[in-house]
Amino acid sequence: MAFDANSFGGYILGGFTNSFGVGSDDVWVLKVNQNGDIPQCDIVGESDVTSTDISITSNNTNFEAPSSPAEGSLSDFPDVPISSEASNAEATIVCFHTTPLPDIKVNNSDGPITLYQNDTLTITVSLNNNGITDNADWWLAADTPFGLYFYTFSGWVPYQVPAYQGPLFYLDNYEVLSRPVLGLEEGTYTLYFGVDTDMDEDITWDSAYYDTVEVTVTD
Repeated sequence: MAFDANSFGGYILGGFTNSFGVGSDDVWVLKVNQNGDIPQCDIVGESDVTSTDISITSNNTNFEAPSSPAEGSLSDFPDVPISSEASNAEATIVCFHTTPLPDIKVNNSDGPITLYQNDTLTITVSLNNNGITDNADWWLAADTPFGLYFYTFSGWVPYQVPAYQGPLFYLDNYEVLSRPVLGLEEGTYTLYFGVDTDMDEDITWDSAYYDTVEVTVTD
C-alpha cells in the first residue's frame, strides 16, 4: 500500500514480510520522495552478490501426484514438468538505512520483571552504533511512582539532563548501577536508555533512539 504525502512531496510505503528478522512478521514503513528514493540514506553500498551464469535445466523430471491424494487435494492433479530456463544473478545497488540500537536490561532481562524487597536491582546498558559516529546526547531516565528522574554520574536528578555528550561508539554491556531493592517505593518503574543525535542537552524525539524495560517493585 502507498499513501500520497503531499506535505513533503513523496510517499509513505507500508508492507510486511515474514522472510526476515527473528521471527513472526516484520512491518516495514518507508518514507520516499517523489522519485521513490530515500533521501539522506546513511549507507549506500554495493551488495556482495557475485554475477554468474546460473542455468537450471530439466532432465525429464516430473512431479507426479500420489495415487491416493490427501483429503482436500485435487484428485486429478496432472504431472507437472519442470521447464528449462536459465537464470542470472546480478549485483545490485542497495540502500541500507542504519540507526543506533540502544539496549537496557534489568537483572539481565528485557522485562517486564518483578523484583522483591530482598532482591538486587542491576541496570546494564549497551549500544550498537552500527558504525555511526555522530555527536549525541546519551541519556538514562526512570519514570517512577514519585516522578521522572534522569541519571548522571553524580546521581539521579529530577530534571532532564544527558548523562553524557559526545560521539556515538560501540558500548558493550555497561553496568550503570547495582543496589538493593530494599527501600524503593512499591510500584512500576519504566527505565529508558537512549541517544539523541541532535546534541543540545534536550531530548529531541525525532532524532532519538531508545529502549525501555519495565520493573515492578513489590513486597
